[in-house]
Amino acid sequence: MNPKILAPAFVLGTALALVGAGCVSVSPRTDVPSQPAVSAPTTSAPRETLNPTAAITPSCETAGTVTFASANDGLTDWDVSLNGKKIATLSHDGEAAVYPWLETTGTTYLALDPSGLGGYIPYAGHETLVAVDHCTGAISKFTAPTGGMSLMALSNDGSKLISSALFEGKTSSTHVFVWNTNEALNAHDTVDPIADWTIPGDWAFVGDFAFDADNTKLAFAAGIGPDDEHGAVYTIDLASGKFTKIEENPTGLMTVEGFNQDGTVNVSP
Repeated sequence: MNPKILAPAFVLGTALALVGAGCVSVSPRTDVPSQPAVSAPTTSAPRETLNPTAAITPSCETAGTVTFASANDGLTDWDVSLNGKKIATLSHDGEAAVYPWLETTGTTYLALDPSGLGGYIPYAGHETLVAVDHCTGAISKFTAPTGGMSLMALSNDGSKLISSALFEGKTSSTHVFVWNTNEALNAHDTVDPIADWTIPGDWAFVGDFAFDADNTKLAFAAGIGPDDEHGAVYTIDLASGKFTKIEENPTGLMTVEGFNQDGTVNVSP
């Protein structure tokens, strides 16, 4: 029997505009908790060798200001403008919102997500990645392939995209996927991840993904809830796929605040 893919839903607020004058960093969302850990982590082999230090070569090095605004009362359409000129309208099947995600040299990354979601939502994610080229005004999009809000993080240089998925069959497993961002935006449904790792342990959800300064390591939280809520924090070495459990909380979820300057992970219970 083919496994059933489940992806978490996430509560998201409404953003009004992103000003990308020059290259301005966008602060990651910190409005969600973190999660538990397991003993003796194991890994599955990555689909292919990942070079964590290879950054994309920007096609554009021009500074630009990207703004967005709702185009109708139903909040299903959003107009995107570059330097004050409308370049596209993003549409969604239902009520949605646009969020600033990351600003790099020559490119602004946005997220287009459904809004008004509810329920037990321990960690935030995004549904669709939208990239705006400052030189051409071209817009490209990539939607979470497993459905739901499973796009979790972009590397600091925008070259790598992280997503996650829960697979349920005879046994359940949570996967972390690494994508080449340019390939994902250009190839859409035909692109494969450059790495696919199974998280050790029987975790129900993951989140709070954060890259280290040189994009060679990834930290994240894993958890179970809402009943018997508990969690842990792991890191993944992007060259080897090795998981390391940093900390575990048997009585609640955990939150990853990012990496410290000395390379350790900033964790809060």
